[in-house]
Amino acid sequence: MPTFTLPPILSWNTSSKSATSPDLLARVQALEAALFRLSRDHVAQQDFAYRYAGAHVIEDLTTPTPHLTTGKDHINPAFAALDDDTRVGRCWRIPGKTGQLGIELIARVMISAITVDHVPKELVFDTNHAPRDIVLWGVIDEENYGSLKAINGSAVPFPPLPHATPLIGNISTNVVPLSKFRYNTSDPNSIQTFAVSEAVISSGVAFSRVIVDIVNNWGSTWTCLYRIRIHGDVATTPLEFSA
Repeated sequence: MPTFTLPPILSWNTSSKSATSPDLLARVQALEAALFRLSRDHVAQQDFAYRYAGAHVIEDLTTPTPHLTTGKDHINPAFAALDDDTRVGRCWRIPGKTGQLGIELIARVMISAITVDHVPKELVFDTNHAPRDIVLWGVIDEENYGSLKAINGSAVPFPPLPHATPLIGNISTNVVPLSKFRYNTSDPNSIQTFAVSEAVISSGVAFSRVIVDIVNNWGSTWTCLYRIRIHGDVATTPLEFSA
């Protein structure tokens, strides 16, 4: 397990209650805990949506990002959500409470899970800008269409969806829901992993493109997406199904 040591300016005198108020001591200790969690990556699964491994944003399936770099405001492009730099403020800032991110994965993958990264709540003033309800869609193409048709589409009873398909992109008949989940800002762990449906996993159907559909956030007028990771296994050969 990796070790983590605070710089002297943060660890100075935190063990001496006589030199600081109880409130300040509690704040510093909370910060220590948050920084320790931030320093660890407990996911330990390959990320097929990692930008520097070859994944990229599909612009036609992604919410447009305003280009604002004047004054104190700077809006990072969508590919910031495929990066492992999750320092405070290094997120993809989406205008509004909803948005979607289209991702070309680094390989055709039998997807098993998705991870959403955010900064620890102790490091920000509020977490209202964090995503809340999210749907992960798999994009259907020529290579997986036959397999999906053979197992009757998604082949799983799915909870009611906020809308039938993603809102951006002319792909109303070419997606299948893989997972619907809620990112929990109250969870002590700011890096949260969610499994896709068991039926999708057991089917072995693979996808090269996905859409992360942010249905809402926790109350802010804008949404901050720090990092998305897609996990699974590389598909070696197409699955064969009898008619």
